[in-house]
Amino acid sequence: MGILGVALAACGTVAPISSPPPPETTEGTEMPAHTASDPLVLDRLREAINSGDPTRVADCFTADFRAELPHHPERSFIGAERVHANWTAIFTTAPHLTAEILRTAVNGAEIWSEWQITGVSTAGTPVTFAGPVIVTTRDGQINWARFYLDSVGE
Repeated sequence: MGILGVALAACGTVAPISSPPPPETTEGTEMPAHTASDPLVLDRLREAINSGDPTRVADCFTADFRAELPHHPERSFIGAERVHANWTAIFTTAPHLTAEILRTAVNGAEIWSEWQITGVSTAGTPVTFAGPVIVTTRDGQINWARFYLDSVGE
């Protein structure tokens, strides 16, 4: 899968940053405290990814952001610092990504979305990731997410 694949699949976990141990990711895990859902936060995240600026991406997340990856629980992590490090690595490998939100739905505090991220790696190979992402927000930032993004086969 390579560094880009691992990074995008988890919104990255490629940079070893000190953080609390990942949360247990079992069915029915409680979400952290949140405010009313803010679907505009997804548009801000899409724009940040399209900008290629890891700081803009990280600014879309709370400092205590919690990422859960049900297909790869060992890649779950906590913290916007980790988001910044991960997206720095992603943009180093694929600097010109295009993120699209194909559809969204709001279910109480949760915002469900389907994403497609495309581009070309610095090695010249096509990059395509797609899948659903479920988030909650707090004060205009994402504070919890379950990522199901995965590489699209050729």
